[in-house]
Order: sequence, then C-alpha cells, then structure tokens
Amino acid sequence: MTDFGASFIKARKSAGLSLAQIAVETRISTRFLKAIEDEEFHLLPGGVFNRGFVRAYADRIGLDPEKAVADYERVTASRQPSEPLETTASLSSQPKVPWLSYPVVLGVLLLVLIIFYMVARDSVNTPLPAIEPQVSISQPLAEPALPAGPPTAPPPQEVAPPTNALTLELEAREQTWIKITTDGSALVPGEILKPGMTRKFTAMNSIHITVGNAGGLTMKLNGQQLKPLGESGRVRELTITPENLKDIVG
Repeated sequence: MTDFGASFIKARKSAGLSLAQIAVETRISTRFLKAIEDEEFHLLPGGVFNRGFVRAYADRIGLDPEKAVADYERVTASRQPSEPLETTASLSSQPKVPWLSYPVVLGVLLLVLIIFYMVARDSVNTPLPAIEPQVSISQPLAEPALPAGPPTAPPPQEVAPPTNALTLELEAREQTWIKITTDGSALVPGEILKPGMTRKFTAMNSIHITVGNAGGLTMKLNGQQLKPLGESGRVRELTITPENLKDIVG
C-alpha cells in the first residue's frame, strides 16, 4: 500500500467517522470505500465512477478532492504493466552463407533450368488428340396439358313471377311507415321508409298494406299506377286481390 490509501484512513479516523457513516452521507457502498483505502481499485466500477468516488470520499473527510484524484491517477498509472520492448535481431547475428556454397547453388539452378526446358519442348512437339465436338440434339419438350377447369355455370336466370301474381311496388315521397301482409303472412311487420326509398312485394292471392302517411307513398300494381290512398298524415289500409284490381287501379 502507498501513502494514498493510508492518507484516507488517517483522515477518516481523525474525523472520527466510520465507513458506514461515510457510506450513508456519500451514498457510496462501504465495499467501495474500503477498496479505496486498501487501494484495491479493481473492485471499483471503473472509469469516471472511480474518480467520482475518490473525490466524494476525500471531500467528506477533509482531504483536497482534486489532489486525491491526481494521486489516484498517479497510483493506478504506476501499476499499469509496461509493454515489453521488441528486440530486433542484429544483422551481424544472422548466419553468413559461406562463399563456397554459391557454386553449388548455381549448379543446382542450372540443372533445374535444363530439365524444365526439355520437358517443355516435349510437351510442345507432342500433338494433342483432336476433340470431336459433341452435338446434342435436344428434343422439344411437350407442353404439359393444362387441367380442364370446372365447367362454367350458366348465369342465374331471373325467375319471373306467375302471370296471375300480384306485384306491388312502393316508392316513398315523404317519410312514412308501412306494414305489409302477403297471402295472410306478415312479410313486413313494420318499417319506416324515407323519401326516395322503394320496396317490391309479390303475392298470389292477396296483399294487405297499412300506411302511416297515405299522401307520402306512391304505389304500382303489376306496373299500373294505383289511386292515392289518402292525404298526407292520414293512416290508411288497403287489401289488394285479383277481384278488386279494377277498383284500385288509377
């Protein structure tokens, strides 16, 4: 331990403070405070946190914070391992090739050149066998037959009502309420029509209609205009059968 850690211990004891008391006031863990006193800096978080802890601890026990940080950096720098110097081999330490070996080397190189020349000459003079080009005739591939699609269904035909049926067409000129019963069955128990809305009903024997605003509704039966049921705001009922067509057609 250097005088760095000892100075913190001495100043803390002179101030009559324990590590626990300083930890509460500085919000630094007692483990980190103890690491600063013991100079076990590897136990600290590292970086700027270490300098901040040293500065806060020194300020609390009466030491100069900036000097304490400088001493901390000096101590940590002295503990950094020094990089080994690369030793360069001296040129004089390399073994020297004796002069007598050069003729041997030249002779070996000359022999290699002669062998290479002879092999290259033989390979040039030897004719290569003719290679007949292979012509591949590819047969045209038959296109796969597409699966037959499902038969196209004929368009649905609109079923025309029987010639003796009753077809009632309604168009609202004003907002009105209607109730429709066809062949004794309540087809529309109650509906409000707004201006411009249309409805169409078909029956075989009879159509009974109740209108809440008689003057706000126009009616056609089998394409023929019917007489108005009444004035606007009046409630009217009408039963239509094949027997009374002449009476209600306008």
